[in-house]
Amino acid sequence: MKLVSLVGIFSTAGASYTYDLSIEGCDSSGCYPLQKRVALDANAKPGHENQVHVSGDSLTLEYAQWIGGPRVYLIEQDGVNENTMFQLANSEFSFDVELSSMTCGFNAAMYLIGMDKNQGGAEAGTKYCDAQAVGGTYCSEMDLFEGNTAAQQITTHGCIDQCASYSDDAQCKHRADKNSICDHSGCGMNPFRYGPGTGYADTAFNDGWYGSGSQYQVDSSQPFTVTTQFHTDHVERFYTQNGQRIELPTLYVRTPLDGVHYEPFYGPQINDDYCGLTYDKWTGDGSMGPASQMMKNAQNGMVLSMSAWYDAENGPDSGMTWLDGHNGWGQTGPCSGSSNEQGSHKATFSKIRVGGMGTTVAPAPPAPTPPPPAPPAPSPVCCQGGCNGYCQQGWCGQSDSNCAQCSGQFCPGGVLV
Repeated sequence: MKLVSLVGIFSTAGASYTYDLSIEGCDSSGCYPLQKRVALDANAKPGHENQVHVSGDSLTLEYAQWIGGPRVYLIEQDGVNENTMFQLANSEFSFDVELSSMTCGFNAAMYLIGMDKNQGGAEAGTKYCDAQAVGGTYCSEMDLFEGNTAAQQITTHGCIDQCASYSDDAQCKHRADKNSICDHSGCGMNPFRYGPGTGYADTAFNDGWYGSGSQYQVDSSQPFTVTTQFHTDHVERFYTQNGQRIELPTLYVRTPLDGVHYEPFYGPQINDDYCGLTYDKWTGDGSMGPASQMMKNAQNGMVLSMSAWYDAENGPDSGMTWLDGHNGWGQTGPCSGSSNEQGSHKATFSKIRVGGMGTTVAPAPPAPTPPPPAPPAPSPVCCQGGCNGYCQQGWCGQSDSNCAQCSGQFCPGGVLV
């Protein structure tokens, strides 16, 4: 994940800001509340503390043009000064998001990173790390959701074993050969890309799947639920909106059989096969592929981080175009030209739930039974003695003029004799 540089001269370093936030743990008997907090990052700028708003299970992060947006981490309840650790294997993670004001160039981000418990320092928001070494230290990163009203994606960023979690090891500090430490670009799944008809020479898109408006399958102008399932070697994703479960669209990434057009990947999931098909060849510590390495890293436990940020789009290959526009390696979304950060922008994450497979969202109602197909319209026939008389098809029944030549009456339907 890419993080924008926050504008400002002064820092709140040394101050601690925490805010109560309720999440839910879920099992086969239902969901139950878990009292947690969020802590503001140690390098936040003055004013960021006023851009974090929490009410019950809802967290809103505001973006301000003069200062950027805040980044927070989920930590334990009052009296326990340590980060909340998530074990991902064989678990399901869901949350609701409202991002209708996060237009092109903005990013409402929820991601898991290999920070450790940071016992005694979690409230201060210290010891940040990610797969880009934004804070100076590399660690694994699982981008659950990065998105705005135009586009979204989910990405794995595995790291070598030594840097799976926060470490003071010299290998895990900012260095030039970054791609040897972590899967820097990551294995990303952006539903906009790889639509039907994609091939070596042509690119097609699933451009009706996600966007702002009721014409899209997922309407980004309204809240929706994001659900991620973590298996031992792959990651699956689906969405829920207005009580309806919405699957990822088919992605055309498999090797062409005709030498030109990619084959469909039904029920897409992030696994080593998918990562290879989308040109992520990072192998980490050896033979493990990107997705497998990510799940191996996650065995140490990961910390939840959330942020709201902006990167100006001034044309192709700049700003947030890696997420929502035209980048040098392809088109990731419908955004083009320029964007600006003026106005009010905010993202709200709520109803964070974690539990076993199938426990964090209510089962979607079954799809309505389709009506039986209409019977075919009767074929015209040519009849003698009226439409209830002697009727035939053949040459006489092919047209009104033919029927006239047969001295008959052309009828839309009749009893064939």
